[in-house]
Amino acid sequence: SDLDLLRQFEPVIRYTQGEMFFPCAVDGFLAQCSLWQKDAHDRITQLIDFGEVTPERLAEYDLRSPRSELFLRFTEEPLDPADYQKWLVSENHPPFQSAGRLARVGIVGRLAESLFDFSLLLRGRVPGGTTGRAALQYRDILAEDPRYVYYGRVLRDSGYVILHYLFFYVMNDWRSSFHGVNDHESDWEQIFVYLSEKDGEHTPEWVAFAAHDFSGDDLRRRWDDPELDKVDDSHVVVYAAAGSHAAYIEPGEYLMHAEPTILQPVKRFLKPVREFFAESLNTTGIDTPPSLTNAPLFSLAFVDYARGDGRAIGPGQTFTWSPELLSDELPWVGTYHGLWGLDTQDPFGGERAPAGPKFDRDGTVRHSWVDPLGWSGLDKVPAPDRLIPETKVTIALLEEDIEQTESEIAEKRATLRMNGLTVQALMSAANLDKQRELATTELAEAEKVLKDLNSNYAELQEKKRLLDAYLDRLEHGEKDDPQAHLRNRAVPETTQPKMARAMDFWAAASGALLVIAIVLLVSFRPQHWPLWIAMFILLFGFVEAALRSKATTYLLTTTIILAVIGVIALTISYWRWVIPAILIGIFLYSLLSNFRELMSRRPRT
Repeated sequence: SDLDLLRQFEPVIRYTQGEMFFPCAVDGFLAQCSLWQKDAHDRITQLIDFGEVTPERLAEYDLRSPRSELFLRFTEEPLDPADYQKWLVSENHPPFQSAGRLARVGIVGRLAESLFDFSLLLRGRVPGGTTGRAALQYRDILAEDPRYVYYGRVLRDSGYVILHYLFFYVMNDWRSSFHGVNDHESDWEQIFVYLSEKDGEHTPEWVAFAAHDFSGDDLRRRWDDPELDKVDDSHVVVYAAAGSHAAYIEPGEYLMHAEPTILQPVKRFLKPVREFFAESLNTTGIDTPPSLTNAPLFSLAFVDYARGDGRAIGPGQTFTWSPELLSDELPWVGTYHGLWGLDTQDPFGGERAPAGPKFDRDGTVRHSWVDPLGWSGLDKVPAPDRLIPETKVTIALLEEDIEQTESEIAEKRATLRMNGLTVQALMSAANLDKQRELATTELAEAEKVLKDLNSNYAELQEKKRLLDAYLDRLEHGEKDDPQAHLRNRAVPETTQPKMARAMDFWAAASGALLVIAIVLLVSFRPQHWPLWIAMFILLFGFVEAALRSKATTYLLTTTIILAVIGVIALTISYWRWVIPAILIGIFLYSLLSNFRELMSRRPRT
């Protein structure tokens, strides 16, 4: 049965110490919610009071007026500041410890985080007291229903048997509990396991799950990927990030990176500069991997803690799953289009509650729901039992293209030769300039057509050669690199940083102090104020480097940069002399090279 299949390959989820919210049944959550409607004029009306929401009543309110939106609300009021502080130190609030977060990134990343925090004052915001209230209500839910629940469904498509696991959390407390990006009521996460079937036996081939800033092929891993942890080779181990519940395949701590599209030209310009400093000058003192010079422009001080050192749920663990089958027939799945928590109307979406398992916030069906193969990029990867037959079909079609291209080449070559003979005949004829010009143009066009056909023919032959070799490997049971499809990988920090206390204090204060200094200098404009700004930036950079034990590298790099700027400034100021001198030097070098070549060609006696 579908339930048996889900149980046979259900995942193990490992959480981080300090996590407060775990997957639960939606019934207890709905029983504590209220339902609200926002109309086209942003007027908010309560439709169902707290404690009176049921799945059936949700379905009754699905017929909405145009441009109106529905949303649930889990917490009626957040804890007031005093009660929130008491809750933070109570036994109901599990402890969480981590190394200095701000000190892990540079000053640019810390400034970006400060601007982000300020933006929360200008848009929808979920106060920390909401997390405290949600935790207390979640405790009441567990008192009634202590199960750890996932919702599952089984699909069959293109030779795959697809196991879809969905996990519901009453709260995402990434920001208030773990200094992350956002908080919002409720959270839906999902994991897919893709099986092949032969003679009634099912074999896991791929696993995919959602993670920050990844899509398509990067969402999935092959079952034999060496980085994939498994229990009894049937249950994949997933490391859930604290608060955000994002899924990772390796335990660790993951820094968030920022790379705005508008800064892509800057990155392309800086890449050779990075390579020059990191490799040519070897300012790092070690061999620099290629990934370093292609790294994101800067990292933010937001961390996804996916350590796996907390509670573990799944087969072979202390806590186990209680699965429930999911279908469109459930009213909160197939009918309710609204949000599953407070709608803060955050224009960036991060603080708004998510929609349900089937629908997006705009009411459309989720890509992962309707097309789980395309969502993870597997729609272009045949199922194992179809791989060899489809490869043979592809080779046969390619052979047809090759045969057709050979025929076209023969036809176009005949046309080309006819045009060539015509041009040759017209070359010796008088008073036929117009015909000769037309024939020459036709000859050039025919040559280009034939050249393109030959290039295409060579490409087809190379594709066939590669496919033949690939088919041979398949027939001998060989497999490709399990990570060959990946373009981007989430990589945790190799070691947890242990910064000195001074570095932690500096990281907390330096960004604000630098901005204050620059604002004061720009506002009052003392004599040579641009020079003062540059000096402050250099000074702050030196202190940062010194606290990270990189003062020597910083001084060397700064000296080289200043030297380059000096050369550019001198060139601009004295271009009348510099440019001629450069040109004379180039031509003198060319002259010497020419005479050296000339002398080397003298006959030997």
